[in-house]
Amino acid sequence: MSDKLQEEPRRSRGRPKGSKTNRINFRRRMQYTITDDKTKWNKTQAKKYAWCQFSWYIRLRDSKLTTKTFKAARCITCNGLYSINKIQAGHFMPGRTDSILFDERGVHAQCYRCNVVLAGLWPAYYRSMVTRYGQDVVNAMIQAWPGENKDYSVEDFVKIGNRYKAASVMIQLKR
Repeated sequence: MSDKLQEEPRRSRGRPKGSKTNRINFRRRMQYTITDDKTKWNKTQAKKYAWCQFSWYIRLRDSKLTTKTFKAARCITCNGLYSINKIQAGHFMPGRTDSILFDERGVHAQCYRCNVVLAGLWPAYYRSMVTRYGQDVVNAMIQAWPGENKDYSVEDFVKIGNRYKAASVMIQLKR
């Protein structure tokens, strides 16, 4: 036998920061923070709240358009069918600047592979946008990008979040 002690492998303390459980819990936390005192939120917290509500609205909107249900949606770029909880809200124009962050025409349901791994799969996204909106509208969006940067306040982000939370409820009621 060897006199050397074998080290035990290190165990992680909980899940890694970007794990699936943490992402799901983030969405649940953001849904429950609606009852919190929003006047105490900082800009980052308010922006996360607004994005969470906006993203959920986009996924609901596109699931209703593509599958007529709220369980799954089709990716705008690869046309794959994905669960509404697995699909993401992907931007047509690159970069998440505040000027285009909440533009409904430029954000659609996109799978993780197309949105993150393939960096938006812009050529396919472009073709889908031309089909959906027409060449003139797409050209106007491209020429307007990146546009003037908007400086949202905490109150602005909270209003945006509340507006899209209400829109998500309305879209589900209109079955």
